[in-house]
Amino acid sequence: MGLKEPWDELVDGCHWLGDREGMLACVPELAQAVRPLQAWPIGRSGKQWVWPVTGLDRLSGALVETMERTRASEGDVLSGVQPEAIAGDVLVSQLGTLLQGISERSVSTVVLGVAAMSVSLLSGGPMSSDEPAVARRAQSLVAGMNALDAPEKAKALGRVSDAISARVAAALMLNGLSARGLPRLMIANRLLWVMAHDALDLPLASSIIGSALDEGVVSSVERIAKCALSDAAERLGGRKERGADTLAEAITKSAVGDPLLGRSSGPLLIRLLPHLIDARSLKGRVEAHKLAARLLEPGAIRTLSGAWEELVEPLGVWDCVGAVMAKIVFVERTEGGWRIDSNAIDDTVVWAMSIPRAEPRRVHAVVALRFGNVIAAGGGGAEMRAAVFRRWVTMLGDQQVGCWIGGHGVAVFNRAADALVFAHWVNRNFVGADGMLETKDQPVALPPGVWVAAGVAMGVVVGGDDGDHTLLDGPAVSEALHLCGGSPVVKTQDDPLQIRSVAIGLRGLESSGVSMSRAVMAAALNDWGGLVHRFGDSAEVAGVQRDFQCYPVEGWAEHSQGAMLFFSLGAHRGHGVVELKYVDSAGLRDLCAQDERLQAGELKSEAPATSDEEDPFGFGAQPREDGSPDGSSWGQPGFGDDDGSHGYRAYRGER
Repeated sequence: MGLKEPWDELVDGCHWLGDREGMLACVPELAQAVRPLQAWPIGRSGKQWVWPVTGLDRLSGALVETMERTRASEGDVLSGVQPEAIAGDVLVSQLGTLLQGISERSVSTVVLGVAAMSVSLLSGGPMSSDEPAVARRAQSLVAGMNALDAPEKAKALGRVSDAISARVAAALMLNGLSARGLPRLMIANRLLWVMAHDALDLPLASSIIGSALDEGVVSSVERIAKCALSDAAERLGGRKERGADTLAEAITKSAVGDPLLGRSSGPLLIRLLPHLIDARSLKGRVEAHKLAARLLEPGAIRTLSGAWEELVEPLGVWDCVGAVMAKIVFVERTEGGWRIDSNAIDDTVVWAMSIPRAEPRRVHAVVALRFGNVIAAGGGGAEMRAAVFRRWVTMLGDQQVGCWIGGHGVAVFNRAADALVFAHWVNRNFVGADGMLETKDQPVALPPGVWVAAGVAMGVVVGGDDGDHTLLDGPAVSEALHLCGGSPVVKTQDDPLQIRSVAIGLRGLESSGVSMSRAVMAAALNDWGGLVHRFGDSAEVAGVQRDFQCYPVEGWAEHSQGAMLFFSLGAHRGHGVVELKYVDSAGLRDLCAQDERLQAGELKSEAPATSDEEDPFGFGAQPREDGSPDGSSWGQPGFGDDDGSHGYRAYRGER
């Protein structure tokens, strides 16, 4: 059976609502809060629409501790505490870590996720196998709650709900985030934090909410309504049919689920009860029928109708939001990678950067690409900017997390090696082999020598992807933007081999190629996934074993049919900025031979200023049969989005 549309799945999960419009009429805030659902195999039932949420799986211990401390207390220990002390609360502090750097659009995801985990813990739901001690504490807590009588259980659950929602509100306030919209609505609703969506206990819910109707009255009203609707259905079409019977039938048919609990049908049905059933008809059918009969008196029914409306209003919010919370599945980060519902999933940066972040301080590799010179070379108009942006989005693809920042494309990677390969691929292939850039109407011819410079840095990234938008900031992003330079190279120095495309100019770093911090080079070489030659280790890679002596080559790594060459800015190894260039095996051997000639004094130590490519479009060069770069021309890279033969995966050497 195929999957329904995501919103249809949410509507089907509601108890008293039958369409999306009804859900949004009840809780308009859901329109902006609900992120796109995703289809994932869950349990044994195949793919289902779920809402994967990262980062919150490790809050279970803090939630259980908060519940344990609050269950038996008469008041929340958070009340009347100074802000400094509130920040030290275990749940507030852990939430604060997850809330750093997120947008207000993502606050709803955090609040929904915390509520979903709280409800799961109190209903004995599954927990991470990595925390057996927390699971035992949660089981003991649930057993203790269930052992209480109904009034005490309602009080305990109410205190737990208040404690958790207060800490969520405090964490938002301390991190400068507003609790507007759905978060505010949820914080004010006690049921959402303690009652599972598939386990409604109406008398208990009424007590938790603090309704004016006690559990006995709610139970009596439920039984009276059931008897009244049954009697009305029997009278329809008969001699004893009443005028109210037809109205009761219309209410029942228009309602979804129990008409007594619908936001509009419930209060209307309450007012109709005296016209559907007599007090004497309750005898033998309702416990304490004399007391129940008093509820049908005119004065009592008006009071009861108003109180019932106050009861079903928060129940409707609980129903709508609870249907959304029921779709939340926690994506866990383990030593072996990511997993969803105990199933291992690919360890991609998409999960690592998903908000709320599992590890906000985790180091990532960041690629920044400067498109300003490409836009300017194409005329600088709005259409050219749009064309460059579309090209960037196409090359970024669905598996990378990236965004557009002031004429720069920024992408985040888990591995430095992957970041460098991507940066070099975009640098060489953003403009076609014929010097043309695809636009919406027709290709634009760019002047020779127009390249997309790339900078790669390692460090902490602030922000992430919320499933709808991507916002990236932080020290690593700032450094990557700096490393891609402010302009193309005007003049190169210390380049006797004529391979440089990065230099220091009068206004700072200039670049037409790929530059990186030294930390990126070290991380990439440590985790390259292929043969690597470092200066001084004598390893043979791409047919070359000898170290460069006169040129500041730090090392090279096997890639495609050649190697990625790492060399320092300036005349000597050890500079903080390192440049990356691909050369095939023959080109690497030729460069090594030229270095030997330099050492022997057969070549001049200084070469005239030159651009990175004397023939940047490769019109005079013969492309390699496999289409890979040959070190002196662009070859035939294509756009990487046709049949995959010249795309990013093929460029990486993957099959």
